[in-house]
Amino acid sequence: MDVESISPFVVYGSCQPEDIMSAECHDTDNVFFENGHDLLMNAPIGVYTSTPEGRFTAANICMARMFGFASPRELIDSVTDIGTQLYADPQDRERLKKALRDRTEVMNQEFQMVRRDGTVIWVSRSARVVRDEQGRVVYEGFVSDITGRREAEAARFKLSQNYQELVENINDVLFSTGQDGTIQYVSPRVVELLGFAPVEIVGRRYSEFVLAEDLPRLERAWGEIMAGRLESNEYRLVKKDGGMVWVRSSSRPIVHDGKAVGLRGVLVDITGLKMVEEALRKSEERFMLAMDAARDGIWDWNVGTGEVYYSPAYAEMLGYAADGIPAHVSSWMDLIHPEDGERALEANTNCIENRAESFEIEYRMRAKDGSWRWILGRGRAASRNKDGRATRMVGTHTDITERKRSEEAIVRAKERAEEATRAKSEFLANMSHEIRTPINGITGMMQLLQTTFLEDDQREYVNLAATAADRLTRLLTDILDLSRVEAGKMDLVEEAFEVGSIGESVVGLFAVTARSKGVVLEWTLDRALPGRLVGDEARLRQIVFNLVGNALKFTDQGSVKVEMDRLSPAKGNDLRVLVTVSDTGVGVAENRLEEIFQPFKQVEELYTRRHQGAGLGLSIVRRIVQLMGGSMAMESEVGKGSRVYVVLPFKLPTEASGQTGPESTRACRRMRILLAEDDLSNQIPTRKLLEKAGHRVAVAKDGRQVLEILAEDDFDCVLMDIQMPIMNGVEATRAIRSSDSLGSKRHIPIVALTAYAMKGDREKFLAAGMNGYLAKPVLMEDLAEVLAGLGGKTG
Repeated sequence: MDVESISPFVVYGSCQPEDIMSAECHDTDNVFFENGHDLLMNAPIGVYTSTPEGRFTAANICMARMFGFASPRELIDSVTDIGTQLYADPQDRERLKKALRDRTEVMNQEFQMVRRDGTVIWVSRSARVVRDEQGRVVYEGFVSDITGRREAEAARFKLSQNYQELVENINDVLFSTGQDGTIQYVSPRVVELLGFAPVEIVGRRYSEFVLAEDLPRLERAWGEIMAGRLESNEYRLVKKDGGMVWVRSSSRPIVHDGKAVGLRGVLVDITGLKMVEEALRKSEERFMLAMDAARDGIWDWNVGTGEVYYSPAYAEMLGYAADGIPAHVSSWMDLIHPEDGERALEANTNCIENRAESFEIEYRMRAKDGSWRWILGRGRAASRNKDGRATRMVGTHTDITERKRSEEAIVRAKERAEEATRAKSEFLANMSHEIRTPINGITGMMQLLQTTFLEDDQREYVNLAATAADRLTRLLTDILDLSRVEAGKMDLVEEAFEVGSIGESVVGLFAVTARSKGVVLEWTLDRALPGRLVGDEARLRQIVFNLVGNALKFTDQGSVKVEMDRLSPAKGNDLRVLVTVSDTGVGVAENRLEEIFQPFKQVEELYTRRHQGAGLGLSIVRRIVQLMGGSMAMESEVGKGSRVYVVLPFKLPTEASGQTGPESTRACRRMRILLAEDDLSNQIPTRKLLEKAGHRVAVAKDGRQVLEILAEDDFDCVLMDIQMPIMNGVEATRAIRSSDSLGSKRHIPIVALTAYAMKGDREKFLAAGMNGYLAKPVLMEDLAEVLAGLGGKTG
């Protein structure tokens, strides 16, 4: 069999070169080796021949290893029925036989097979029918292990489902229309808003659902909306049952080739808010009308005798006839709500005893029909005796029941809005965790694959997948950061840091990207700038990373330069630093510079966009700069590039904060590590990568196993997932720290390795007794740095 005869069957497998070349892999009893077929024996994919009845007659090293056998001879001797021993579904073997009878050759069939230890794997198989020297029918073919690829495809599908769930769980309605107002898409939430299913709406004109009274106003505004000059509008829509709902529409034009071809936006139900506004408006209207018509109730009290004059309006507001209330102060006391009586009496007494000139108080009074009316009571002393005690009191009663109801409705609406905000935060936190977990699995698998022998095209696929996962992680982080900034929940920290480490991080992170595009990446640090500053290093790093990433994205040739300069002499302990990022990229027209600082906005149009991204980077940079008390400016010229200037305030380190700490990058010694992780897609790559780095790793699937394993063996540290069954990571950490039976082991370093990455999570886990924290997805370089930082801290 020559090379040309096998070329139609070549597919790529997963055997390692060191396996193929090792002497113990050669089986001198194997027919391939005896016939001198070294090429097939050492091929990086499984090669075999078999009888139609299900016995191997020959196999190479990779074929044996793929199914867990030490040698081809062991595979041939051990497997007496391929269909029942190696096929997850024996019918797949029967289907192969039928296919080969029909057309003598099959290519790249994918199905599941079973290894010697029972592990199920995915394979790709090609086979054909030949005849041996005696003329007997023989199957010869090639088998490649594609389990990693199939698992990655499954992970991507799950991730896509999570994003679809994210869209479908947003409370508001997303929509898009054509230029003429024809609805092209509407999210499933429209059923709750209008009662129509999306299929009943798509293809119809938007105007069909607008209340006729509001339609002329919306049609007048349509041109402004399509031109992008009007983003928000309020009007009413007609529901399927004929009812009406108020909505606030926020939309942007869809632009193609410089022309608006439709709209994309979101509908928010504001019916409750409109009802509250209308109730409040009516209440205020009634109040003003009452005041204008002098409808306030008037009272005049003779303090000495207890007689009181109640005006007709006073009696009428409580549902009585003009003379229906007995003219005595006891009548007022009898009608006041029991919970308000003491407070109201005290206000009157203070005025009578000359401890106050007047009073104004709100309380409830019982109306004739038994309901309670809210009253605003005002009063003052009309006369006093020589001791200063009031002898006569006068005042007014105003019915404020409607106002109170409106205020209560506003309070309830506010509480509902706050509850919705809490629910949104919980939803974002949960989705962040659920998305980060599979991303971590994908990223880990990609890092693991990058350490193996790969063909050039396979390495390209893996690198592209890793880049896509990294971009997805950055997008998720940007969305969460934008949410924090808008909610005013992003806090700044002031800590001493090494200025030079920023440049090292930039070069380390973006060097590969720059090199792949043929772009020169330069970093310059002003010698006049102190080596250490005090401020929020993480936010400074985020600003620089976003600016450099954005510059590289839009630069295909030339250079990207980053400069940090001391802007002016320090004033006391304060110092201003200028960060400049310049590039030779595509540039931005001057009249569109402001647009790129808006969230989710890019200069490139949707369908002609050459550069990926959600349009969040510069928006977040500007907001963080403003949060840090800095300023930002940008200049650009189309075709020549852009230059972004950021000025930030920092402080000079004091003697204590300026002390030089240990080197940030240290060699990581080999360690004994206990990995607590229940998710298999996260557990496998983390364990494999740690083992490849020379560490010894034991695995626990929950917190209880952590305690059991730690009691039986010694480790240098614990990598602790948080969300686990039976006992979570926080509970396990507290149990370790408080355990007397563990002895000195209770002080073992514990590092959180978790998909919980919202504000406050890190502090919560450190407070529980953990020594470090890494948010998923985890890069091996970051994990290695954390492990190196643990140094001699062992349990």
